[in-house]
Amino acid sequence: MNFPKWLIKHSKAVIIIWIVATLASVPAVMSYSHYLSYSNSVSTSSNSESQRAQNILSSQFPQNQSLTVVVNENPFMKGIGAKTISLQEKLLNSGIKNLTSTTSPFTQYATLINDEIGGHRSAVISLYNGFNSSAFQVYSFPSAFMKNFSSNLTVWKVAEKSGYNGSAYEKGFLSSFNNTSSSSPIQSRVQTSIVDSTDINLLKNNQLFYSAVLNYTNVSQYPQGIINSSASFISSYIGYNISSQLLNAIIQKGNTGINYVDMYGLMGAPSFITSQYVSPDNSTFLISLVFNVKSGYIGPNDFYPAEVATPNITTITHSYFGNNANVTGNGAISYQSKQLSSSSGAFFGFIFVALAIAVFITLVSYRSAIINLIFVSIATLLGYVSIFITGILVSHVNYVVNYTLTAVLLGVATDYFVFIVARYRQERREGRTHEEALETASTRSRRSVIISGITVAASLATFSFVPGYRTWGTVLFTAIMLTLLLVSTLLPSVLSIFGKNLFMKRGMKPLKENYHKDSMFYKASGISTKHKFAVAAVIVLVAAPAMYFFFTLPTTYNFETGLPSTVSSVSALNEINSKFGANILYPVYVIVPLHNSSLQSVSDKSTLQNLSKSLLSMKGAEKVVGPYSTGTSFSASANYSSYITDNGKYAYFSVYTSYDPYTPAAINFVSHLRDNSSLIVGGLTSGVIDERNQSNHTYLELAVLIVAVIAVILFISFRSIKYPIISLSGVFFSISWTTAILYVISHYLLHEALIYLIPIILFVILMSLGNDYSVFIISRIRENQGKYQHDEAIGRGMVGSGKVVTSLGLILAVSLGSLALIPVGFLQQLGIAFVISLIIDTFVVRTFYFPAMIAILRPGIKKSSGR
Repeated sequence: MNFPKWLIKHSKAVIIIWIVATLASVPAVMSYSHYLSYSNSVSTSSNSESQRAQNILSSQFPQNQSLTVVVNENPFMKGIGAKTISLQEKLLNSGIKNLTSTTSPFTQYATLINDEIGGHRSAVISLYNGFNSSAFQVYSFPSAFMKNFSSNLTVWKVAEKSGYNGSAYEKGFLSSFNNTSSSSPIQSRVQTSIVDSTDINLLKNNQLFYSAVLNYTNVSQYPQGIINSSASFISSYIGYNISSQLLNAIIQKGNTGINYVDMYGLMGAPSFITSQYVSPDNSTFLISLVFNVKSGYIGPNDFYPAEVATPNITTITHSYFGNNANVTGNGAISYQSKQLSSSSGAFFGFIFVALAIAVFITLVSYRSAIINLIFVSIATLLGYVSIFITGILVSHVNYVVNYTLTAVLLGVATDYFVFIVARYRQERREGRTHEEALETASTRSRRSVIISGITVAASLATFSFVPGYRTWGTVLFTAIMLTLLLVSTLLPSVLSIFGKNLFMKRGMKPLKENYHKDSMFYKASGISTKHKFAVAAVIVLVAAPAMYFFFTLPTTYNFETGLPSTVSSVSALNEINSKFGANILYPVYVIVPLHNSSLQSVSDKSTLQNLSKSLLSMKGAEKVVGPYSTGTSFSASANYSSYITDNGKYAYFSVYTSYDPYTPAAINFVSHLRDNSSLIVGGLTSGVIDERNQSNHTYLELAVLIVAVIAVILFISFRSIKYPIISLSGVFFSISWTTAILYVISHYLLHEALIYLIPIILFVILMSLGNDYSVFIISRIRENQGKYQHDEAIGRGMVGSGKVVTSLGLILAVSLGSLALIPVGFLQQLGIAFVISLIIDTFVVRTFYFPAMIAILRPGIKKSSGR
């Protein structure tokens, strides 16, 4: 049975089936967002060098989810330490899921203090209590006596007023005081009397403390100076320096380290703590928050702990530091990217309006515009169903594909709709009946749409070969095939019922005889076929440098490029990079295999010492934390045991460079280290190198595969190798030009690097969609090749498809270009590229290159004198 005729015969049944299918998809559409992922992390294979390094260091540096609070206040200001400690306690006690620890310069310093004071604490408290008790007995009465002394009062009256109790010590003090010269200053007389009176019996009770009291303090320092005096005594006694501030922290109740930073902040903090958490200008400090799940963990119901916790953490930090504190990290950027992109989804509403206007202008039919909106709405729903299916059967889908998918479906569904309906309209305007026009549109145009849809779906499916973007292929393939099924089955049924009354009267005016000769596409085709070699040569020569640039242009692996700096998480990250150095969060890890786990081997010690010297001397290395290094200089006596890991199998260094981890300078720095086969190098930059190496190999295979897929489909469809060559070369020219222009716009106007995936995504999507239009044009030219001479067939084919293809190109440019309105750098770059490429493709490649190349590679066809 002829399937198009069957569809037309059972139009109402087909429409009902699609209504039921659309309603049945609602539950999947309502929950598809649960299967979106907002992670921008770089992925590498399990056997890559960076991943091996991470596996070795997993116990030392577990790759758990984390966030960083950037506080724009001077941490050395009074009260900041207590406020920060209180904030950290609040965060840990607020029920934030999976949050297990917080670290700041204050908690780090507190921990260091507790570690250093260690076993001294009880002895210090005991010595202080003894000293303080003895000082009280020695100085309390004399001190009060000195304060109350007056020449108008007798010594005994002063003594009574000062709490005289008649003890032997106080009697001795008064006796000694009476015997001192009245001409001496009161302070001197009192101090002399104290020394004389203590000889009576106080020293006999506890010579240690009374001697210490007399040696380290005097009556003028009591009681205010007792802390300073006792600190000096205790430090001398135990042989460990105890400052008065530290002693004050020790004698308070609770945690000594916390007491210290609560009262004195970072006073005396060593540089290895402050350099890690405090900016060099002391204007900013960091608080690190760590969760007890791995960085790639996503729990049930799309639960990403660091992302979900971001708003709560932001609220709490703002209650302590106001707008001077911002949260950053992958989870925070993911959360705000989701908020930003979700709010930007309203832009697609304007795209629907733009598509309706474009369809109305192209088909001169407001009814067609309305029906097309219904089709693209259903196609969009089918796209979300595809995400739902992929999320269940494969894995979560990156959020970028959600917007790319929507833009692609809006354009593709409109393209297929307009191409079929425009053919129906043209047939009617040429005098065919409704039934004849419907049959032509449902067979020839529908066949072209099916070939095109299969080409697009199959080529987009090659995304499955891109590591980290495998779900793109599944989603796009499924969505395009469902959209193709929608248009190829539902549209003929709709046309059979509504086709007669679909168009406005002025849009159905009969076409004049030889109307094609007045078409700009006929004239452009004539120029191209007449000067075919010159046209082709100019386009190829202009494209040559762009094609070279396509394969060599510099790109970045930093997906945060282009995120608006007004987003707090992005501005906080930028602030870390500017104030701390770009690599403060991303050190380079250099791992050395050891021969002896106890590090008693002479060769191991020599290796680590030489490596420490080498790393410290490398250009760009600002700090080296590891064996035999103080951070900035070599030390043969520096501790190394803390840097042994994996049961003594390896030693490691953390190298902090002055380079942004994504820059060529950082890549060159790490590549030089990786050239040493005896080292294992990890960290973000090493991961970027592995990703780049992996991508170069994968993308070459992907490019060959997609070209082969499209070539095979076009060859089978048109039974000629010439058309695949013309189509693929023309599309690649437009992609090359687009990439070069996009680089200039990104670098000089947007001031952001080109993200590495942009060229390959452009190649896959534009190669797919570009050949979509090739099918439409070639199909119309092929229809005319049996009826007209070769060049005339090209001209008439261009007239039959030119206006529609141009409209479709502009429609798709508007649809895909809408991505540029979303303030996410990756999507903006894609949107701009799509607009540039589709304009070039529509007005240069399709209009001039295609006719010229078809004329050059003229197939052997039967010539005819005309219609």
